[in-house]
Amino acid sequence: MRIIKSFFQTQKTLLTASACVLFLGSCNKAVTRSDVQDQAQEAKEATEEAKEKTQETVEVREQYFEDHKKTQMNELQDRSKSIDKRIKDLKKSADNTQNQSAVSDINSAIDKLQSEKEDVNKKLSEIESSTQEDWSDSYDEIDQAINNLESEIDKVTESLGNDNN
Repeated sequence: MRIIKSFFQTQKTLLTASACVLFLGSCNKAVTRSDVQDQAQEAKEATEEAKEKTQETVEVREQYFEDHKKTQMNELQDRSKSIDKRIKDLKKSADNTQNQSAVSDINSAIDKLQSEKEDVNKKLSEIESSTQEDWSDSYDEIDQAINNLESEIDKVTESLGNDNN
């Protein structure tokens, strides 16, 4: 919003400066009513053009945000799907582990991972309709939650690998 206000202020200043230059430049001759009307019309047209360009800029910015948001949502959803697959693989590995005493702990860890993954899915659904102001914080929160899940899956996977050796 500050960018837009700054843009309008700049446009207003430019229009005022242009009017002054035109006015001062024409001091050598008598200013007619027609001259004033022409200058007012030129200023009005320049203002309208500036408004149109500002609106176009706002629309481009909004489209950029939507495209950026969509790209990041796709990335988060892909990572979420990858976590689903990794959790399924962990379940299979846990079922095939040779260390039966660790199966209970491993299954408990997998259940916790699934619960955390469901929370991530819920947050993903919620942020799809988030505003531009809320998006960055929401994205960072989910990105961190996915990073934590990936790290925990790595630990459980490593534990399973050590138990099978």
